Amino acid sequence: MTNDIFAQQRAYWHVKDALRRGALSRPAKCENCGTDPGLMKNKKSKIQAHHEDYNKPFDVKWLCVKCHIAVTPRNNNCTPAPRFGVMNNAAKLSAENVLFIKKSPLSGRKLALLFGVNASTVHRVRSGRNWAKLEDGK
Repeated sequence: MTNDIFAQQRAYWHVKDALRRGALSRPAKCENCGTDPGLMKNKKSKIQAHHEDYNKPFDVKWLCVKCHIAVTPRNNNCTPAPRFGVMNNAAKLSAENVLFIKKSPLSGRKLALLFGVNASTVHRVRSGRNWAKLEDGK
């Protein structure tokens, strides 16, 4: 199996489109363990399409979530990027900026223009919803 993320996405969309058109049908039971896992809360089936080769998008094995997780290889060397703070490369605010925003008498709109963020971001920083763990001196 290739680990090409684009081939994986193409295979996913081919199967999704084929299911929508009726060219493929999702069985009620897992091909691996034979159980009928039922439906999720959003009324979608718990049976998933598993690809051995993403370059063959319609060559799928229909598995329940447990079996799909068991047979899908995982890359344990891959760590997700942190979502918040300066460790995220897309972060616009540094810890120093946040401390300045918390102490500043300027309006939220002026601070937003100064730091290139939305005024609601400034409000969330001041109210403690964002950067809540940042304290003075840390």
